[in-house]
Amino acid sequence: MIDFSNFSYCELIFLPLGTFSQPWSMTVPPVVNSTIGGDVVLPCSFTHPKQQDYSKGITVQWITRQFHDTPFFQCKVKNVTTGGMNECSVPESYQRFSVKGDPKQRDLSLLIRDLTVTDNGVYFCRVELDYYWGDGKWQTASGTQLNIIAKAQILSLSWVEASLGPGNGSLRCVVEGNPPSTITWFSSSKGNIDPGVSTIGTHPFQWTSSIPYFTQEVYTCRAENSLGRAERRFPPGPTALTVALSVCGVLLLLLLLGVALFYLRKRGRAECELKASLSGRLFSTFLSFSRRSIQSDLQEQLGLSALLKDTSADVSPSLLRDWNWPNTLNPLDYLLPCYSLSPHICFPMY
Repeated sequence: MIDFSNFSYCELIFLPLGTFSQPWSMTVPPVVNSTIGGDVVLPCSFTHPKQQDYSKGITVQWITRQFHDTPFFQCKVKNVTTGGMNECSVPESYQRFSVKGDPKQRDLSLLIRDLTVTDNGVYFCRVELDYYWGDGKWQTASGTQLNIIAKAQILSLSWVEASLGPGNGSLRCVVEGNPPSTITWFSSSKGNIDPGVSTIGTHPFQWTSSIPYFTQEVYTCRAENSLGRAERRFPPGPTALTVALSVCGVLLLLLLLGVALFYLRKRGRAECELKASLSGRLFSTFLSFSRRSIQSDLQEQLGLSALLKDTSADVSPSLLRDWNWPNTLNPLDYLLPCYSLSPHICFPMY
């Protein structure tokens, strides 16, 4: 967020060799605070004595770090109603920068996108006017301090091989943050480890810390400042992505197993139905064959009974005694016991 509470006013007097002199003014805030990854606007406005009838070019320049450094951003427009920003010239490496205000309205504010920690620093607003009596170039003397606030984060935690002699090498932890981060080391067996002095990295908001490495230990590097804390382990444990992929794999396996069981059950049911159908057909065939056989036996038995009836009258009692047949029984009784498939049909049992 931009803090406009403490604006500084820088007024320089340009004294050309001529018949008159006019003052000018440029207004910028002394400090602007923002967060990493966001966008920020550095306000800058100016006035000059020819602003009512000035129709020549206006060149906008922004300089960082040092007052006399080469401008990293430059844009030139003509101060007429038909003029535009088509003459803006910006190096390819600074496409994150653009003019937020309208130079024809004397607003030279700079927009910076996607802030990084390295954007932290002093910015100087500068304007050049094509006066007919000479070049008018004005720039803020103190500039605007841009503070990029970033919570502590670990950029890398890696093993470094020993360069000389025996040993397991060392672990190197690179952290970043503003305000500056403190680095703390922990091991699985010794707890807190004193890393010694941390060294500054590629820029003032990056630090590197190293400790000796032993293969049987698990180490944790912690970076912390007033805005937050970050930790990283070595050797690294399972990441959230690895856990998620493992869970998805288990769920997929269970799904495939369920589909396989369903298919096997369905196939088994179909086989049972097929076997039952075949058994029913075989039983029907057997039953039909049995009925025909029983009917054939019945016909033969009925023929024998008729024959016995026809001959029983001619059989003498003496013959029956010779056959050991009881006088009180009819030879048909020897056809019993029998089984019956209906109340009117009786079949002999063998």
